Amino acid sequence: MAGDRRRHLNGIAEIDYGDDFEDLGEPHDMAFRRRPPFVPGPGGRQNIIIVHSRVGQLRRRYSVDQEVLFNLLPRVQEAPRRGALVLSTYFREPYLENHPEDLMNWALDFVFQHLSEFTSIEAMEMFGVAMQDIESDPVRGCAVNEWAAQMHALCIVLSNDQGLGCSEDLLGRILDFFEFLIQEVHNILGWNQAAVLFEAFANIVRTNRGDQVQQIRRIWNQFDPEVQQQILADIRSALPVEGMDDMAHRMYRTLGY
Repeated sequence: MAGDRRRHLNGIAEIDYGDDFEDLGEPHDMAFRRRPPFVPGPGGRQNIIIVHSRVGQLRRRYSVDQEVLFNLLPRVQEAPRRGALVLSTYFREPYLENHPEDLMNWALDFVFQHLSEFTSIEAMEMFGVAMQDIESDPVRGCAVNEWAAQMHALCIVLSNDQGLGCSEDLLGRILDFFEFLIQEVHNILGWNQAAVLFEAFANIVRTNRGDQVQQIRRIWNQFDPEVQQQILADIRSALPVEGMDDMAHRMYRTLGY
């Protein structure tokens, strides 16, 4: 969010909160529309979108039900052509190239593996393995650092401004783990890394649900006042140059300012 200030997440994920995102523009810019909670329909869904993913030399393909895809990733609704979503044309260069290739590949694979799983069995447990990794790590800081970087990458690919989008339903599946993770990051890696992660998290916050707003404010209130002031300074510096529905304004309103 801040002008030219650069930060890094313990040397793994370096983020420029100024001009690191390219405008994806047409046809993917979608006005946010309030949606009812997503409940998958009865079995036997056949309207499948084939998602083609390529970052660097790594190519992968996923089969995702259109209803699942559009409800959880709202910005892609106008993107599929002839039953296919090609991420290399959806993301304009150098959007993902500005970030570590292995983390971007991990984040995209994580998202679409889980959407494919949802398509097949109508269930999606996103962070059970992550919780086990952190809880069972004898060093703990190693797993926390790894998942902090991976969560950071998720927030980039799911950005509501330049990424795939993150619906309220998908945000709800992320929030509990994020609340647990950022407390671990604060306790083990320090307040600066926690602030970096929270600012990345702002990319995926777009909600009118009272329970989600209260949970985000609870996370916010766990920060020390001086950390809050530093993050608020970053947010406020972006307010004059961003639109009312852009990331800084959305997070500012969500936090109750």
